[in-house]
Amino acid sequence: MARILCIDDEAGVRQLVRRVLENAGHHVTGAATALDGLRLATEQSWDLILLDLMLPDLSGVSVLNAIMENRPAQPVIVLSAIEDSDMKADCIERGAADYMPKPFAVRELQARVRARLEGAPGVVSPAGIRVRGLYLDIQRRELVIDDRTIELTQREFMLVRRLMDRPGVVCSREDLLHEVWGMDFDPGSNVVDVAVRRLRLKLGTSHIETIRNVGYALVV
Repeated sequence: MARILCIDDEAGVRQLVRRVLENAGHHVTGAATALDGLRLATEQSWDLILLDLMLPDLSGVSVLNAIMENRPAQPVIVLSAIEDSDMKADCIERGAADYMPKPFAVRELQARVRARLEGAPGVVSPAGIRVRGLYLDIQRRELVIDDRTIELTQREFMLVRRLMDRPGVVCSREDLLHEVWGMDFDPGSNVVDVAVRRLRLKLGTSHIETIRNVGYALVV
């Protein structure tokens, strides 16, 4: 059973999320304001946070920033009626694990929540993620391999973080485009492959496996 926090000022959304996810066996707590949600998010431990962007007392982006500052490894799915691609990209770059537009279908909510909860996690601390000799310092945005510190660009950091969040799990190119680049469509370029190629030059070739015609996975 996962502990899930839903920060949304719409009572109907909170009730729907609670009903759907509690039927799946999870425990759901709701917060109707940004301040109440932020207090709960920082004072208690959560397996997942669902966060609306349009809140009455404080912007959801400000709440996301505060959560990431206090708990950089906290998985957050943004729920919003704002479908602007720049906003999606901005939230992902700020640390959100996913961005889900409103209105949403129940099956999509279930699938996205399940994907966040069932991905095989690494060893996560408030400061970083450790997987198979790799340590990602979330605050410094640096990767440490066998006492060797590797500086990462913003995009490389986000890419490594997504792979380390789900070691051994295949991340499709479509998922990476959505989560790292904030794109819901394939622009017809090999942007993901180029980024992985550059990352391998820094990490070495043994850490990231290519799954032909699908995507990539962190080797465990």
